[in-house]
Amino acid sequence: ADDVIVNMSQKTVKQRLAEALLYLRQNYGEDESGFLLLTLNRDDYANIVGAATESLIRMLSDFKKKGLIKTEGKKIGIINDCALKELIDGF
Repeated sequence: ADDVIVNMSQKTVKQRLAEALLYLRQNYGEDESGFLLLTLNRDDYANIVGAATESLIRMLSDFKKKGLIKTEGKKIGIINDCALKELIDGF
């Protein structure tokens, strides 16, 4: 519970999104194409990280432009986990 409170209060939405994507991959895995096995819609991701759906969609687009993730419909795949980890740590 303490970790959740710290995440919500001290981390940016981008950091929380990066952390959520890595968490989902670690706990649910990836398919053979490199997409997360757990497929959620954009509203679900927004609720997980505590952001408006529109903001989340812009962040996913930004992550995609930077080469951190790939998307195909509702599916999201992680391309550069090192960069996501650096984003979480604030580097």
